[in-house]
Formats: sequence, structure tokens, C-alpha cells
Amino acid sequence: MNIIHEEYNFLKVKLPTQIMQNNMTLKETYSTNPEINEAILWLLMYGYSPLPVAPAQNPYRYPGISFKINDEKEAVIQWTNSPLTTEIKPRRRFNGKNPSYLDRDGKPYLVLYKRYLNRLPSESQLKTWFANPMNGIGTMGGQNNTVWLDIDSYHFISKDDCQSLVQDFLNKSSVLQKTFIEQTQSGGWRIGVRVKEDPNFRRFSFHKGGKQVGVLLRSGQFTVLAPTIGPSGESYRSVQRIFPVEIESLESIGIYPALEHIS
Repeated sequence: MNIIHEEYNFLKVKLPTQIMQNNMTLKETYSTNPEINEAILWLLMYGYSPLPVAPAQNPYRYPGISFKINDEKEAVIQWTNSPLTTEIKPRRRFNGKNPSYLDRDGKPYLVLYKRYLNRLPSESQLKTWFANPMNGIGTMGGQNNTVWLDIDSYHFISKDDCQSLVQDFLNKSSVLQKTFIEQTQSGGWRIGVRVKEDPNFRRFSFHKGGKQVGVLLRSGQFTVLAPTIGPSGESYRSVQRIFPVEIESLESIGIYPALEHIS
């Protein structure tokens, strides 16, 4: 499979209505990180909401919290235990993978991102979110009827096994060689396709009744994109940044509900 980055031409693309109405420009500087800014412009050009991702923060300083339903709306720290040790520690409020941003001074904030499913963020909002060049970028499923295939390397024997099997999967379909493809910071893959209807399952396999290899990030579900630096210290990498291809069905490209988890 030969991967070639698409050279996109701003003048040939039909702009989303909101960009035209708000007089937003696709040559604006939203981030001083040129690679992040390029990703922002690409997402806007195709009608996807660019969403920020703050680097992972110390969970003891910024623990995950939930609220008890009572008159005082009491905040409760969420705790988690390590699968490798007996250590119990707070969950991360900012895990390096959720919609969030650092302001200019480095203070982190969460983003209520689902409000941007049916409308793009404003120009001023984007400039606030991406003012700190350490912030990464993502978007969500559902816009342009897009589903993101999130393939995790931990579902495979090794990262090399993941690489080999995903490459085989991509090579089986000429359609998939013309769609959005990225590699994740942990050795997994992110593949975008446009569907005619939202799938009724989330965990998927490459074979009927097969083992889970990933999850479908559907309408309103967040996905991190390149060139974000993930919690591992490695970057998400763009393999082919082009408008996701429309498919007849997930089954037509070899995606099926996983046997263990059919929802």
C-alpha cells in the first residue's frame, strides 16, 4: 500500500456553512505549533470540530471527581488501583486523551465537547483552546457521518502483530487505501470511514464471530488525532490525512461485531 499525503486545495473545497457565515478563514493561525495548526485547518475545511487535548496532568493535583446527588452537590474523588501493583491512586481528570486544554499560563480545563457535534467551534474559542502550543488535537465521531475505527495494539500478541494484521486488513480493500489513516501513540491505528447509518455495535473484529481488535468511535465519541503527543511520550502519526471514504457498510470492508462483546 503506497501512502501519499494529499495536497489539498482550499479553493476547490465546499466550505461548511458555519465557516462562511462566521467569516472564518482557513489560513488563520490558531496554534503557534505549525503541525497542530495544519490539523486544525484541515478539520475545519472538511467540517469537523477541532477539539483540544491537554497533556496528562498529575492526578494528585487534578484528581477525577464525581458528584453525589444531594442538596450540597458533594464532590467525590474517583480512585483506581493499578493492575500491576496494590497501589491505589486518584483517577486522572486530565489523562492526555480527553477533551481539555492548557491556557496560556498552563492551567488545565475540561471541554464540554458534545455541544460541538452539530456546530463548529467559533474562531475565538479555537484561539483560546490552542493558545498553548503544548495542547494536542482531536475531533469526534458523527460529523459527516464519520465513524472512527480505534484499533488498540493491546488486543494483539505484540505491536508487530498489530502492524501486520492491520496492514493485511487495509490491503484487502481498495476502498480503505483511499481513506483517513493514522497510527496512535501506543502502536495502534485510527481509521476514518463515512457510514450510511450509525452502527449498532461498538466492539469489533476483523472476522465474523472473531476476537475484539478495537472499538468504533461513533456519534459524539471523542478521538485523539495526530500530531498530539500522548501519555507515552510518543506522538500520534498521520499516515494519510484525506477525507474519510464513504462505505456501503462496515461488513463490506471486513468489520464485524466482536464475539465477546456484542452491544
